Amino acid sequence: MTHPALVDEATFAAIQGMRAARPTQHGHTRTYILTELGQCRLCGRRLDSHWVNRRPGFDAVRDHAFTDVPVAANQFPVVVLAPGMGFAAPQYTRLAENLASHGYLVDIWAADDRFAAARVATLDSSGRFAGHVDAARTIYLGHSFGGAAALEACSADPHCAGAADLDGTQYGTVVHTGLTKPIRTQLALGPINGGDALTITNAYLTAFADHVTRSRPEPLLTGLTPYPQVDVQRTAS
Repeated sequence: MTHPALVDEATFAAIQGMRAARPTQHGHTRTYILTELGQCRLCGRRLDSHWVNRRPGFDAVRDHAFTDVPVAANQFPVVVLAPGMGFAAPQYTRLAENLASHGYLVDIWAADDRFAAARVATLDSSGRFAGHVDAARTIYLGHSFGGAAALEACSADPHCAGAADLDGTQYGTVVHTGLTKPIRTQLALGPINGGDALTITNAYLTAFADHVTRSRPEPLLTGLTPYPQVDVQRTAS
């Protein structure tokens, strides 16, 4: 559905830059984009949270996935990927596609992570994914506020094999109780080329997922990093 513009272009562009500041438990402040929370009351369209040269950028997203392809043999662990607050699923296309190409069923979900995992588990009973869903090996991944949600979901799900928090501050009960499952945190410490950042993030996420779900030895997680942009800080297990 389309309709005449309700505001002028300058006002609409300014709305895309709205952010909210939230203090962290360490005394710092993080900002979150609010645009994806806005919705037109006439057509229902949500405001784009990704803009390129002052225009919506999702039209420029090019994926490498195909629809209705035959499902490969075997069972595949489940990955629930939680976006950051104010971000949208298309912004995580590269991460999701990379994990899927390594044999994971990926569900990008911006609400209840455990509901998303349960929803994927039902696919094992009928349809094209019947017999291919290994819900007993579920990983929760999240970016920013979604990272905190991923840790909380993992702590409450007995099927969780591990969780990764990408540049997110931890909230909720897991801060006080801890997590008995493997956990990976990845923080942005400075400026980096966007392509390099995606390559590095994909490499570490895939290594982490393969290690916790398939018990594969991953030198990337235990040895020296091949990426000069990365500063590895390990904690005792």
